Amino acid sequence: MFDRAGKEFETEMAVSPREPWSFEYRGVLYLDTGNPDHALAMFRKALALNPKLPQSLAGIGKAFVRKGQPAKALPYLTKAVALEPDSANLHYQLGQAYLKAGDRPVGEKEMAEASRLQAAARARQADQLSGQGEPPLSGKLPPAPGPEEKHE
Repeated sequence: MFDRAGKEFETEMAVSPREPWSFEYRGVLYLDTGNPDHALAMFRKALALNPKLPQSLAGIGKAFVRKGQPAKALPYLTKAVALEPDSANLHYQLGQAYLKAGDRPVGEKEMAEASRLQAAARARQADQLSGQGEPPLSGKLPPAPGPEEKHE
C-alpha cells in the first residue's frame, strides 16, 4: 500500500507542483518506510512552498533523529512547536530530540509539557463525552435561523 500511496502523491506533485501537501505526505511515507534522506528532500520542498508547515518542520526533525543527528533536529522541532504550541505530539518529539542530543533537563521539560497537554486534552474530551463540558463546536457556529415572519 505504501508503494501505491507514494505513486499517487507523486502524480499529485506533478499535477499540482505548487501545493506543499503532496510533498509533505510523500515525506511522511518516506519516513515510514525507512528512507530519511528522501523524506528530508520532500519536507524541504514542502517548506519551500510554505515555510510555516509544522508537520514538515517536525518531519525534518524526525528524519535527523532517525539519521542519528538529533542536534540538527532541534531547530526544526523548536520552530514546529512555536507554530503549534498546544501540540503534545510536537513537544514529545522535541523532548525526545533533546534527550537523544544529551540535554536531559530540557528534554524532560518538553516531555512534561507533552504529558500536561495530553492530560488536558483527555480531560476536555471526558467533559465533552460526559455532557458536563461545552460541546466541541460550541460558540463556533452562527445561530440557526428562526422561522420566517409573514408580513401581510
